[in-house]
Amino acid sequence: MKKFLVTILLILSYSSFSPALEIVKFQIYNDYSRTNVWTGKFSDYSGKQWDVSNYYDNEIESFHTNLVLNHQFNDIDFSSKLYFDNGYSSTLFHVKPLAYIAGAADYQYSDNKSIKLMLDPVIQYGGAVSESPCYDNFRRAYHCGTGLNWTDAISGNHLETYDLESFIKIKFKFNF
Repeated sequence: MKKFLVTILLILSYSSFSPALEIVKFQIYNDYSRTNVWTGKFSDYSGKQWDVSNYYDNEIESFHTNLVLNHQFNDIDFSSKLYFDNGYSSTLFHVKPLAYIAGAADYQYSDNKSIKLMLDPVIQYGGAVSESPCYDNFRRAYHCGTGLNWTDAISGNHLETYDLESFIKIKFKFNF
């Protein structure tokens, strides 16, 4: 995936379109930060301390990246944000990769007046979070992140989720 991102960056840098396209920000982080991951340390109903953190150890090399581009066309400033992360995978906690594109258009129609439209995200793919239960010697399901009975963890909304906040924003600006 890293080779793919570098290839896209090089193509954008050397294309005939590049004089009109500006790369404002390009960041790559070699960690996972989209949701909280359980520590795997909890106390059961009898008060016994458990450490099952090995069930939450990431089995892949996680990373996430941001690319922000600006482009001017017919007096309209366009900006786009491209985001990608490759998710998280452990024995009990899985997060699917997420990719999304956000965009904005800014038009200054006089010296002191402008309008800006932002859509975030325009397109989104992936990002679902799923968790699996642990089982004791009697095959009873429980949540290894909290120690709760599995059905209590589900009904009490203790399972991790990820919902990308979406918005449309229109901004009028008047300078005087």
